[in-house]
Amino acid sequence: MIQINHIKLIEREEKMNQEKLKEIHSKRFLDSSYKEVNFEDQNNLQFFISKKKINEKDYIVGKCFTNKSFNHWWFYRFKDLDQFNRRCLETIKTNNERKKSNQEYKEKENQPHSLKIGDVLSCSWGYDQTQVDFFRVKEILGKRKIKIVGLGTSLKEDGYHDKASPSNDEVGNHWTRDNNGNHHPLVKFARSNNSVKISSFAYAYKWDGDPLYSTNPMGGH
Repeated sequence: MIQINHIKLIEREEKMNQEKLKEIHSKRFLDSSYKEVNFEDQNNLQFFISKKKINEKDYIVGKCFTNKSFNHWWFYRFKDLDQFNRRCLETIKTNNERKKSNQEYKEKENQPHSLKIGDVLSCSWGYDQTQVDFFRVKEILGKRKIKIVGLGTSLKEDGYHDKASPSNDEVGNHWTRDNNGNHHPLVKFARSNNSVKISSFAYAYKWDGDPLYSTNPMGGH
């Protein structure tokens, strides 16, 4: 009895897999003429090939997908099988190189920073003008987390620009002020290059001690 139930379970799973595969092929616009082709080290890629007659001429049509996508990566017509194979191998090479590069980048990003309490970070930002803000590392919270406070900025006029340097006053700045005008420390992740993402368009880096150019009032600051 157990063996019979086990067989029925396997049959049910196979039916479900076939229905799921049919659904996937339908969303990918793969008709019954498409056959999957496998290559060495293709990783997360899938390749499908079909023979089509277009204007009385025979062609090979190929599609490439990532294994979790319904939208094709590419969809081309090839004059022969060799051309299709070359395209697949080129795609595999490019994809594997990119995956390796991304992995190396992630490993580098996960390396610890070398910031210390008291280090000053500078942040230059702005679209049609340059504004400069400074922060001080107040606390090391872990391998990558730090707490920073906003510093005041000292400006020295230099022609059409100002030269900005940090003051020692932890008075806060634009980034540390809440809606009520109060300033709070910021908890941020520090990267291996000692940079901190302040916002989607602003990054702070360890300050090298040199004054930074900032747009002065004559330039629309």
